[in-house]
Amino acid sequence: METKGLGDRCVAVNPNNDFESVVLELIMLLHNKLGTDPKELQGVLKKLDEVIGQVNKGNSWAALPRSDDSWQQLLFEETHNSTAIEQNTLSLYEVGVLLEDGKALGNKKLVEYMEVRGYAAGANWVYDQKPLKASHVGDVITLAELRSLHHMVLSPVWDVEPVKGASEEESPGNFRRHQIRAFSDGMTPPPWTQVDADIRTWIDELKTPREGEHPIMHAARMHARFEQIHPFIDGNGRTGRALLNLQLVRTGYPPCVIRVRDRDKYIDSLGSAYRNDFVPIATLVAREVTNSLYRLVNPKVLDPLEVQPLENFESDDFKVTAMRTAIQRGRLQAFKDASGQWQTSRAWIVDYENGKYRRENSRSLEL
Repeated sequence: METKGLGDRCVAVNPNNDFESVVLELIMLLHNKLGTDPKELQGVLKKLDEVIGQVNKGNSWAALPRSDDSWQQLLFEETHNSTAIEQNTLSLYEVGVLLEDGKALGNKKLVEYMEVRGYAAGANWVYDQKPLKASHVGDVITLAELRSLHHMVLSPVWDVEPVKGASEEESPGNFRRHQIRAFSDGMTPPPWTQVDADIRTWIDELKTPREGEHPIMHAARMHARFEQIHPFIDGNGRTGRALLNLQLVRTGYPPCVIRVRDRDKYIDSLGSAYRNDFVPIATLVAREVTNSLYRLVNPKVLDPLEVQPLENFESDDFKVTAMRTAIQRGRLQAFKDASGQWQTSRAWIVDYENGKYRRENSRSLEL
């Protein structure tokens, strides 16, 4: 019997599934380990392209009005998560109030509020960009845009708390003039005298993916390379994630949110990329691109991986008692919180429903 890879399995979902179910199936496949085989990831990315193609025939994610609540929520989440990865302590709620109402809650340090405002300005600018036409022959991202994005992200921070020991020549938008020590995973940024040349090469490589390289794999690889160069004295992580989204948007994909809950996985994936294994970082980016697609096309929905009590997912077709039975049989993924209450997620529910369909279909074939 031939064993199918994950890329094949994700295509063989319930044929009655709607857009939501197919996308959630992709999210779950990308949430689980794909191993180190790039062919498996390639299969999932191919399915993602098919889904985006279906969306573009109707209401494209890129055509959603910028005033739509889904875009605003995405901005809040990206800003919160990208700054939290760098140890910012504002909660998602505090970020939303600051950006929407201009109110600083939480009695935090001024620099933390400035980090949020700076990143949001950069992300907002990225969201305003449009996919490049197929006939476009120029840079995907120009050197001026790269410098400008860093300036947007870091200037509010620099105004209240500049980096100690930095020269004026290293201010926002300018490359570093200091050496940076090797990171714990062995990644060593180049000497500062090499940064300008390396960044210009990086910009050229944005235009030329490797033969057969999927755009998301290319974007993930270029993000990892940017972080290896570490061109600025500060703000490389935030600027790099904003640049990642700029490349994604311009190549026809929704922006992604690298989440603080995945911080360790994200850092490990950058370390793997330094050792020329780009599957982990590409898998993480692909999952969050798919997540964003789901959120933008289906506004006002929760993060499909966010866990909640079983009661929040109850329907006429799937009662809480049936959920508990499925959990006991090992067919519905869930866990008990500190109070002993069962928790699951929308993605896990859909994963169970697709598994149920496959089991029923298998039984009918055996009869």
